[in-house]
Amino acid sequence: MKRVLAIAGIVILAGLYITTLVTAIAGGPFMPVFMASLAATIALPITIHLFLMINNARNGRSVMDEPYNYKQKKEAEDGDKDNNI
Repeated sequence: MKRVLAIAGIVILAGLYITTLVTAIAGGPFMPVFMASLAATIALPITIHLFLMINNARNGRSVMDEPYNYKQKKEAEDGDKDNNI
């Protein structure tokens, strides 16, 4: 699910970048569309970041915490040791 949402976010941002570029080159009557796409290009990543921060806070993690807990990190390190033998 996370991967699908990440790909969707990339596609949306790429579409906004292309829309911003095309409307900037076209100019004139497309100026309102340019301003809207420019605002969305700035606002969307900030909004996503804020939602991620809120989600981390609701799960009891601070902004500076690692994305996984110590137990998961320890299990990953132990798994790497087993694979290297």
